[in-house]
Amino acid sequence: MTAEVPSLRIVYPGNAAVVSLTLRGVGQRDINIQQEGAVALFVDGSYVSFIPSVGQPIWDVERVEVLKGPQGTLFGRNATGGLIQFISKRPTDKLDGYFTAQYGSFNEVRLEGAIGGPLAQGVSARASVLYNRADGYVKNLSGPDLNALDTFAARLQLLLEPSENFSFLINARTWQAFDGPGAGIIQTPLMIDNGVVRRPRNYAEYASFCTGITAGTVATPVGAEIIGDCFTANPDMYTVNTSAGVRWNEKYYDISGTAEWQLNDSVTMTSISDYQHMTMDYVADVDAAPPPYFFYGIHGNGSEQFSQEIRFNGTSGNFDWIGGLYYLRINHDLSNNTDLFGHPAFGIQLLADYTQKTRSSAAFANVDWNLTPQLTFSVGGRVMHDKKTIKNVSTCIPNPALVPVQLCDILGAFVYPNALAFNRSFVGKISDDSWSGQIKLRYKPDELTMFYGGVSRGTKGGGFNSGGAEFYTADEVEFGPEVLTSYEVGAKVLLFDRVLSLDGSIFYYDYKGFQTYSSGDRGGLRVFNIDAEVKGAELAILLRPVEGLTLLATGSYLDTKQKDVPVGNGVFQDFQMPEAPKWGFNGELRYAFKIMADHELALQANALWVDSRSTAAIDNPELRYKSYERIDLRATLTSADEHWSLAAFVNNVTDEPSLSSRIDFAAIHGAVTQAIDRPRWYGAQITYRF
Repeated sequence: MTAEVPSLRIVYPGNAAVVSLTLRGVGQRDINIQQEGAVALFVDGSYVSFIPSVGQPIWDVERVEVLKGPQGTLFGRNATGGLIQFISKRPTDKLDGYFTAQYGSFNEVRLEGAIGGPLAQGVSARASVLYNRADGYVKNLSGPDLNALDTFAARLQLLLEPSENFSFLINARTWQAFDGPGAGIIQTPLMIDNGVVRRPRNYAEYASFCTGITAGTVATPVGAEIIGDCFTANPDMYTVNTSAGVRWNEKYYDISGTAEWQLNDSVTMTSISDYQHMTMDYVADVDAAPPPYFFYGIHGNGSEQFSQEIRFNGTSGNFDWIGGLYYLRINHDLSNNTDLFGHPAFGIQLLADYTQKTRSSAAFANVDWNLTPQLTFSVGGRVMHDKKTIKNVSTCIPNPALVPVQLCDILGAFVYPNALAFNRSFVGKISDDSWSGQIKLRYKPDELTMFYGGVSRGTKGGGFNSGGAEFYTADEVEFGPEVLTSYEVGAKVLLFDRVLSLDGSIFYYDYKGFQTYSSGDRGGLRVFNIDAEVKGAELAILLRPVEGLTLLATGSYLDTKQKDVPVGNGVFQDFQMPEAPKWGFNGELRYAFKIMADHELALQANALWVDSRSTAAIDNPELRYKSYERIDLRATLTSADEHWSLAAFVNNVTDEPSLSSRIDFAAIHGAVTQAIDRPRWYGAQITYRF
């Protein structure tokens, strides 16, 4: 999706274990799974709060919707940054379906298919399945290759239409990632030069730095010379030397019921009831070295979510309106583990067992007032009550075979005074009452032109920091709510008998209490609040000059600022927001033409360029993602009756490395851990539709 939406960034550790979304610089980077994202994901009208389940596969869908800016006056859960919704293909009263088989690089096998149609009068169904596996593309010198795939997904829909005025859709789906090698965490070399962290100019310089650590002539953080990470940082970004035990697995289930009732000629009622359940295990080798020195684990022992939405929409004279009620309940039972048990110097385990409960209720409404056939005024609002509670127990366990048993007490009293990580517990409660809303004006002088502008306000409730590396104190656990006020104007224009389409916007975000994320000056990864702002513009140009030829170009510009970020010792600085590249461009060229008795051959090329971007609240230039480009090519041959198609593709043609995640651990072991997206891969696909 990032190719079609340049201002959208998707952060993940090389697989779908923990995925966060950022749209126009607004996002949530904390990977602990009790957090909710600032960009919300919906699947068939149901909100998905679980961060690990955001990475579920997309298949057999009718369309994908991306709404930018604050949301909450139309349906579902409120979101400050926007939302993404997958709309599955629903059952119909006609038999149809498809089957696709794909084989590609890294022995990837992808099988998917669906069949749907009528079962009886007023009853129809659709079943969809997907299986996807592939070998890992990150070579591991000490075990199985990492970033492998082994997933299965299924969806069963039953649509009941007893009358023209009423329908009820039951939608049951599951997604499973089977236990296997997890994310390939890669070390990138850094040096500490007179107290400044920087990249070495070449690998020989870094080797000299490592030798200095061993000889004791180079000052470096405690532990770097013992863990040995300095020597494991590899100039080959697709090669690691990782301990055994790295893994990822997940089970996700969802069942929803959607009722639509046409009450009269002008009013419709919609009810969506949804239940979700998720378990997962994710273990990463943070030091990326063969000795089992530094693991980090996230364990979802059982998370459940229930939501209920009832809304009414209709028309009355010059007014189109919608209004409803929303309730959300989320329960998490989680544990995290920062495992240094086998470390010769530290020799401890930091455990965190916690439960978090979220209760949210809201009422929302939106009215479109058609002042004239060309001019529409919209106003909407939402009032919310959110309540969160957490019970967190942290435990420090020393390894008596390696270190004195009092090490936990020493660290908790002197090195990290009063830090939660060292045998402390925390019970917290947050209650937020908030509101969001929007005022917009839309002008359509004709069917081919639209101008719009407006102001919208979005909110996201506060929350709690937690996890295995809780090097912060009790008064740093809680973070407050955030409020984003958006000002936006734009236009959509069709020219030259719909040959040319222009879609552009300019926007400004005033962000109060932005929930940013950083390691801070004490090493504990945590969320905290600061103010921020975003100035931006987006433009999409679609051109169809001749039959069969489509040219698409999109671009985004973001000028972001986090204000007065604490960097330690009472010093504050301004930084670019994480995952907010200043420039992003995408181009697509597709040409389809007839060959061999009305068969169609379609040739398509996609090009993407993304500017460099920050990784955390404190933007060290040496820790940024570099800019990158990507080119994908595809050729598809479709039969004259459109039943059969054959396709061949090459993705990432230039074999350009692009990072999907990056976390600064230089203060612990002299390097940065990062995950990388796939190198060049290619394959072929056959599809049959009926």
